[in-house]
Amino acid sequence: MTTLDMVLQAVAETRLLNVKYPTEYRDRSGETVTVIRTRDLKISSVYEGREGTVIVAFDSYRKDFRSFRIDRIIEANLGEVSPLKAAPEGKVRLYPANYKVRKAVPPSTDFSPEYAEKLLAGGMFAPAPVAKVLTYCPTESQVGWAAKVLAAAQ
Repeated sequence: MTTLDMVLQAVAETRLLNVKYPTEYRDRSGETVTVIRTRDLKISSVYEGREGTVIVAFDSYRKDFRSFRIDRIIEANLGEVSPLKAAPEGKVRLYPANYKVRKAVPPSTDFSPEYAEKLLAGGMFAPAPVAKVLTYCPTESQVGWAAKVLAAAQ
């Protein structure tokens, strides 16, 4: 199983992804130091960016949302099931389902039920994290945005 396969499986099953990921920083002498840390990632979305395929996830080490390049993951394993957090009362939690939206909003956003219904109908958001790679995909007329699934074997 490739790292991308494992990432998409973690999203589909709402499981944590345990990874070993390198972090680079400069020490006091100015030298670049690489430290490999183990992190538990709760993946929000996966997208194709200029730097390659990127995971947006809540990072257990930093206790915040971070981006992680898939090609830099040294080792990955599926972790425990991590149920989706409920939205506040009276709100509906939605997740980006389109690359254009992914670049413009946080990993998840809470909306009123009425507005959420309109957003879901438009295909720009989903009620759970989307288990596919969101990527820029121009239409035949070179305008518009869309999401497509990248073949894991490629």
